[in-house]
Amino acid sequence: AIMPGRSYEKTTGPNCFKCTCSEDGKSLNCCDTSTIITSFPPDKCKVILVGCDEVAVSKFDESKPCPGQTSGIKG
Repeated sequence: AIMPGRSYEKTTGPNCFKCTCSEDGKSLNCCDTSTIITSFPPDKCKVILVGCDEVAVSKFDESKPCPGQTSGIKG
């Protein structure tokens, strides 16, 4: 349970989020805190999960960033 005026944050992926209970305890507001990759060149890259976030990396060497254009959204 989240007490009034307090917050809870899930910081292990996938699906990380933060919730805050109002001071009066009548409402709970939650939002996603993860990064989600929305586009990447599939011939050169792939998406992996690092903590809470999706990261586009080279399809041939995951230790290197995606060599093509990528885009994403932060929750």
